[in-house]
Amino acid sequence: GAALARLHLRHRFDVVQVNTMPDILALAALIPKLCGTPVVLDMHEVMPELYMSLHQAPPGHWVIRMLRFMERISVRFSSHMITVNEPCRQILLRRGAPADRLSIIFNSPDDRIFRLSAEEEAAPPKGFRIISHGSLLKRYGYETLIKAMPLVLQSIPGARLDVVGPGESSEELMA
Repeated sequence: GAALARLHLRHRFDVVQVNTMPDILALAALIPKLCGTPVVLDMHEVMPELYMSLHQAPPGHWVIRMLRFMERISVRFSSHMITVNEPCRQILLRRGAPADRLSIIFNSPDDRIFRLSAEEEAAPPKGFRIISHGSLLKRYGYETLIKAMPLVLQSIPGARLDVVGPGESSEELMA
């Protein structure tokens, strides 16, 4: 927060984007916010649900209540929030995030950067292809995607699944 305040007072940022976790990190932008600079809270994870998933904690656990409290403060403090999908958006809306200050920006590759080669453009792969990229973490449900492939293949013969990325579940998913 102190470093951001010093930089802001020297350079006057147009906007400050805070990538969580933790949500409360948004408060590090207090000085820019007081100077009128919008603060965008980029929430790739919904912390209470993530904690419950990782630690099998019940919804009423004191840590979950504390995380929800910090989330409420962060949402109120922020000028706008970004999340990565509709389920996260719905959770935040149910907890009181204003719909007009909440946007979804899908966590997907930018096709201006990740372009097909001339060969790939000329002869695109045939068939139905599912590609999932990112951190291979248990909580993201990749095992469900893999287990669903036999059902997909019944409906779409020749379908292909590519799972790309590193993570704690890499070896398990490969098996």
